[in-house]
Amino acid sequence: MSLTTIRTKIKEYIETATGLNNTVYDYKRLATHLSQKIDTFKENGIIHTWDVTRAGFKREHQAGHGGVVIITHEFLLRGFYGLNDTLASEKTFNDTIDSVCEQFEDNPTLAGEAQIVEPLISGLVTEEFFVGVLCHKIQITLFVQQRRVFN
Repeated sequence: MSLTTIRTKIKEYIETATGLNNTVYDYKRLATHLSQKIDTFKENGIIHTWDVTRAGFKREHQAGHGGVVIITHEFLLRGFYGLNDTLASEKTFNDTIDSVCEQFEDNPTLAGEAQIVEPLISGLVTEEFFVGVLCHKIQITLFVQQRRVFN
């Protein structure tokens, strides 16, 4: 399974868990100007978006295994959800976070040769301004291992 395939699978799992169709990205989305399209990050009339980025990796060559490299990717999954105190958005977003984590717990091999190598999926929940809107934010760290055989 390639890095591209792993990213795509992570994106699919987030889409399934959140029910989002248009605002989950398999790369880190950044707004360079506050005036940049806020609609890029909105679905159903509110800011609700997720993105995936590879923050690091480690490549280990396995001697005596006929050309095997074990690649451990460190992914950061970021989610943003428009804060609305009246609607208790913090509770809604935390339920969504749990659904995302459960997708990876229920599918630890990413439906292929890759596997989640840290059973502990950790995250940090905060609030911050995102494209000028106060949002709940989650950043989840996920380690995925890929086995590559080469000649």
